Amino acid sequence: MRQLGSPVCNINPRGRRVRLMGGRVSLAAAVGVGMSALVLGNPLLGIAAALLAAGGVLALYEARRGWCAARAVGIPTPL
Repeated sequence: MRQLGSPVCNINPRGRRVRLMGGRVSLAAAVGVGMSALVLGNPLLGIAAALLAAGGVLALYEARRGWCAARAVGIPTPL
């Protein structure tokens, strides 16, 4: 059994690029949805913005480290 520690690179450069772009798009969408939440006063939009931001940050982390959380737990991914 492998020791827990820093993530081991498990995605190729193409997968890293896809995650980088996805993270950027998610963060941009989070800003837009968050602004809509403020203007409309809808707390559900605020929650959606927070979830989009969290997903975007995770994707950027995966792109930076070259590590995919889904692959790390055995879920096959196409990229």
